[in-house]
Amino acid sequence: VLWGILAGVLNVYGRVNEIFAGLGLNFVADGLALYLVFGPWKKEGVASMSGTEPFPESLSLPTIANTDASPIALLIAIAAVILTLITLRGTYFGLQLRAVGQNLRASYVLGIPSIRQLLSAFAICGGFAGIAGALQVLTVYHRLIPGISSNLGFLSLLIAMLIGMNGWLILPVALFFSALNVGSLQLPLALNLESSLSGVIQGMLVLSILLGRGFSETNLLIKWRDRGLK
Repeated sequence: VLWGILAGVLNVYGRVNEIFAGLGLNFVADGLALYLVFGPWKKEGVASMSGTEPFPESLSLPTIANTDASPIALLIAIAAVILTLITLRGTYFGLQLRAVGQNLRASYVLGIPSIRQLLSAFAICGGFAGIAGALQVLTVYHRLIPGISSNLGFLSLLIAMLIGMNGWLILPVALFFSALNVGSLQLPLALNLESSLSGVIQGMLVLSILLGRGFSETNLLIKWRDRGLK
């Protein structure tokens, strides 16, 4: 939550794009994690990248068979998606958030507390990111290690850019991108292709959608302008 608020402050008061603010704070967070792993929380007698001491077994979430998939983590993720959809589509707070996201200046003119809503959105997103990191620790690694996020944050950024305001697409798009990531591990063995091909496919897909969306909005603005001149 704190990290989300920091990114929000940089965006609101420093006019820093939220993506660049998040990327910059990522380096700070990585440095702090490295300090903890190799400093106060360092595993005794080990000078490697193995991370901290394993957390107590009681803190680990149950998994399905011999996989890293936890039904509890899955339920938490689904609950977060449902809660987000209900908030955005069924509450006054969500209506204000969508208005601010669509047009910040118009929202301010209409009397919506834009700055407060922006900071609230950043704080909520930071909280969700913290929950995702906690589930990664308690389900997969059971300890804190360097680079524990496995670039999942960047993957979620691509998903968010792809779905836009269509929150109901989160689960299918996230599942599709996850399948690409997992399947890419078999590309060198099965097809003699680079595993990074999945990242190229994801990037091209998002870029194509964004370009199409931009052209559509541009054409719409041109039509409105032409109608106004008549």
